[in-house]
Amino acid sequence: MRAYFTLQGRRRIYGLVLALMVLSTLFGGTPLVVRGQSQTPPPQIAPPGQGGAGDLSAQCTPKGEPRVPSLVAPANGSTLITTVPQLSWKGVSGYCIKYYNIQVWVDGGSMVLSAWPTVTNFTIPAHKLTWGVKYNWYVWAYNIIYGFGDPLIASFSTTTVSNDDFNFLTAITATPYTLTEDTTAATTSTDDPSLPCAADSGQGSNSVWWSFTPNSTGTLDVNTAGSSYDTLLAIWTGTPPLTNQSCNDTVSATKAEKIGFSVTPGTKYYLEVVQSGGLGTGGSLNLSVVFNTFAVSKTYVSVGLYDGWVLETRDGSNKGASLDSTSSILIVGNTPNGRRYRSFLSFDAANPSAPIPTNAVIISAVVSLTVSSISNPDPFDTYPGLKVDMRKPYYGSSIKLTTSDFQASSQMDPAGTILEPSTPTSVYSASLLPAAFKYINRTGTTQFELHFPGDDIDNDLYDTIKFYSGDAPTISFRPNLVVTYYIP
Repeated sequence: MRAYFTLQGRRRIYGLVLALMVLSTLFGGTPLVVRGQSQTPPPQIAPPGQGGAGDLSAQCTPKGEPRVPSLVAPANGSTLITTVPQLSWKGVSGYCIKYYNIQVWVDGGSMVLSAWPTVTNFTIPAHKLTWGVKYNWYVWAYNIIYGFGDPLIASFSTTTVSNDDFNFLTAITATPYTLTEDTTAATTSTDDPSLPCAADSGQGSNSVWWSFTPNSTGTLDVNTAGSSYDTLLAIWTGTPPLTNQSCNDTVSATKAEKIGFSVTPGTKYYLEVVQSGGLGTGGSLNLSVVFNTFAVSKTYVSVGLYDGWVLETRDGSNKGASLDSTSSILIVGNTPNGRRYRSFLSFDAANPSAPIPTNAVIISAVVSLTVSSISNPDPFDTYPGLKVDMRKPYYGSSIKLTTSDFQASSQMDPAGTILEPSTPTSVYSASLLPAAFKYINRTGTTQFELHFPGDDIDNDLYDTIKFYSGDAPTISFRPNLVVTYYIP
C-alpha cells in the first residue's frame, strides 16, 4: 500500500509540474534550461495518454527519469537536400519507455510539429519544411512513472537550392524557360552520375537538375550563356543509373555550354548542370531552355461506309432523290436534264490515326482525291473550280449518307476549292482556308461536300467528274485528308 501511495504521489507531483510548465509557457514563462545542455529546449508537451493499469505497477530498471536519447542521423548541423528528412536516434533501454516526444522548431522561431512516436525514427511529413531554413529538433524519452528525461538536441538546415538533387529536380512544363540561380550552396550527391565529357570523367560539383517531357517531336536547345562560372551541361534519360544523351564541357570566354538535339515525344529528359572539376564553388547560373517543335502531319482516309454521292430530284429542286454509299465511285457535276450530283466525304480523326491533340495548332489541311474519269466536255472548262464545303461532325441528322444531305447546310461554304491540275491523271486537291481549321473535328468525324458552284448551264450533256471513294479496292486511290499541326 505504501509503495502504491508513493507511486500515486509521484504521479500527482509530475502532473502538477507538467501543468505548471504548460501554464508558464502559455502565459509568457521562460522554458527551463535542461541540465547539461547548451541550448534551451522548448517545454515538453503532454503525452497522448497515461496508459493502462499495467503501467501503474511497472517495475522500471534503472529507476528515475529516462536518460537522453543519442543522435543517429542526420548529423548535427547538417545541410539537407530534402524537406522530408527522416530523423533517427538510438533508443533508451530500460526505464519502461512508452513514447518519445519529438519536436521540430524553426531556429529562433515557432514550432513546426510535435509527435509521439513509439519507434526511434520519424519522417517529417511533406510540406512541413521549406527550403533554406535552419531547424532545431528535440527528442525526449518518456515513461508513465518518471515522466520526461533530458532531451536530445540537434539541428539541420534545408539547402537554399531546391533542385540540388536528382530526386528533387525542377520540372519544366513550358518553354521558353529561363532562370538565374545561385548554385554556391549546391552539393554533389553520391548517386550523381559520372559525366562522359568531363576531363576527369567525374561527377563535377555543385550539381542542379531539371526535367522536361516533350509532347511532340522537335529539338531541345539548352544554353548556359552568361553564367559566372565554368559550367558543364549533360542530358540524361531513363532511371538511375541514367543513360547519357548529350554532354558538353567546352570551355569558352563566356562560360557557356550549349546542347541542341532531337527529342522523342513522351520521353522524360533530365538536364544536369555542374561545375567542371570536383572542387567547384558554383556561382550565378543562367539557364535557357527552348523547345522547337517539328510539324506533325496525320493522314486520314475517307470512311467508305459513310461517303458516297446524292443525285437531285429535278433541275433546280435543291433536294436529293437517290444516293449510293457503297460504290467505289464519287460523282460530281450535272446530268443532261439539269439534275446535279453532289458527293460527300467522311473522315474520322480517331480512326485509324490518333486524335489531334486539343492544344495542337493546325497550320494546314488538304483534301485530296484521285480521278476515275472525266466527261467531255470537261466540267473544269465550264466551272472555275470544284467547291469543298465542310461540317462538323456530319451533314443532316446522321453520320450515314441520306438523300436529305443534298440540301443540308454547311458550316463553311466553301472551305476550299479544287482546281484542275496540270495533267488529268494528277491528284485533285484543295488546301482548306485557315478559317476552316476550327471545323476540323479533332476527336471524331468531319464531313465534306463536293459540288460545282451554281446550277447547270443547260448544255444537255453529262458534265461530270468521277473520283474514287473510300470503298475503292485500291487503298491509295481513296480520298485523303492530311492535317499538319504543331504543339506549342
